Amino acid sequence: MLFSTKKRDDDSNDPDLDEDEDVKRQKNYLRSRMDFLFARYNLLTKKYDEAIDKLTASIITYSEIYGPESVGLTAHYFYLANYFSEIIDKDAEERDVIIMNIYLKITEIWKKYFLGDKNELFESIICLNIF
Repeated sequence: MLFSTKKRDDDSNDPDLDEDEDVKRQKNYLRSRMDFLFARYNLLTKKYDEAIDKLTASIITYSEIYGPESVGLTAHYFYLANYFSEIIDKDAEERDVIIMNIYLKITEIWKKYFLGDKNELFESIICLNIF
């Protein structure tokens, strides 16, 4: 057991771990992107249960990498607002408030981005691939 602990300590300085983190981050990004594309497809085909599952999974995965207020998530939030605009079982007034708050959040995120306000806890996006 002592040897396995020593082996893990020795591996912490290994440069391959950084590569593994990069590969893991890239896989999570691609998984998020795939979920987002399926969510958009399911919204178009009116499969709302599947759409919201894929959209929330995409938002969670993407925000783990880049943060919940990343400009890359604004497209996700836009389609979330579309989801709320298409569901009928909500009260119209409540639905309008939810949609308005989502749009306000999108504008707030872009305002922070243009002002250069960055969250140091998350990576910043250099290249935007929103829609």
